Amino acid sequence: MARPNCAVRRLQLSLFAALCVLSAAGGGTAAAEEEFRSAQEAFNVGAAFHRSRNYIRAQGPLEAALRLADKEKLDDKFRANVYRGLLAPYGRQKEAEPMMTAAEFVLEHPSSPAEQSLVRRSLLGWAREYDHVETLVERHEKRLEQDAEDWTSLYILSELYVRLKRNPERSAELIDRLAEVEKKSGRQADPRQQAQLAAQQVRAGKFTEGAELFEQIAAADEKLAAWHWKEAAAAWVKAGEPKKALAAARKSASSPEEKRSELLTYFWRRGLGDAFLEAGDPASAIPHLQKALELTKIDGYKKTTADKLEEARTKAAKSAGET
Repeated sequence: MARPNCAVRRLQLSLFAALCVLSAAGGGTAAAEEEFRSAQEAFNVGAAFHRSRNYIRAQGPLEAALRLADKEKLDDKFRANVYRGLLAPYGRQKEAEPMMTAAEFVLEHPSSPAEQSLVRRSLLGWAREYDHVETLVERHEKRLEQDAEDWTSLYILSELYVRLKRNPERSAELIDRLAEVEKKSGRQADPRQQAQLAAQQVRAGKFTEGAELFEQIAAADEKLAAWHWKEAAAAWVKAGEPKKALAAARKSASSPEEKRSELLTYFWRRGLGDAFLEAGDPASAIPHLQKALELTKIDGYKKTTADKLEEARTKAAKSAGET
């Protein structure tokens, strides 16, 4: 007899959830808590709308789930799931507070570092689309004034100053502070965040610091070692350290080839060729520039790469003649 009872109970719950969906649909986004017997039930209805990509109708039940979660004293894990669902409707609206609050909560209660990166990107994209860049800056600069180690604000602003308000000095400062905060809290350093810090240091003219950090990352990340050694070589060139540039370039060349995409392979080969050439080893630059030329179909890239290849051949021939 247990099976029929379970089946009947499931049918009853399904019918009740369907009625809740219809009720919420009729009431727009202002679904009241009394339409749902629990926060979980409200969340399920909102999730059903979300799965069908009806994000606007998902908003009411999900907001009801949040209010009920407060009454039921549910944990942050449940709230984070609700806010994840709310990112879609809030991300389609100009009103600032809901989107910022939802994104911040998910950033502080992530399922993975990859999710944090995606949520931050979505938040910055929304800020740009709805003209809220300054709103976001003011909000999180103010939070940093109150707490210089506010991880969320450091995480958001360090990227914002790269993508939306180009300020490499400020971004490098914030990324550096973010790394210190993560170190204090025992978080494992994110290689992507470290690479961003190194890139910002180079953009800010801190070539030696950037080169050294790229070398540290390369030694710790075998999959991207070729790319990071190439970046270190380029930074050492800018720092006026040709010997260190050549050492980094040779390590890049001896690492497993960059293969994330054909375009990135081109940039790796081209950057490596440039580093060898500018550091005084044109003969080593030639094979990398040749391969870079073979990889690209973009006219502008083909021309500049061909010019560099010709320069490398000329300098290599001259160097061979002198010896």
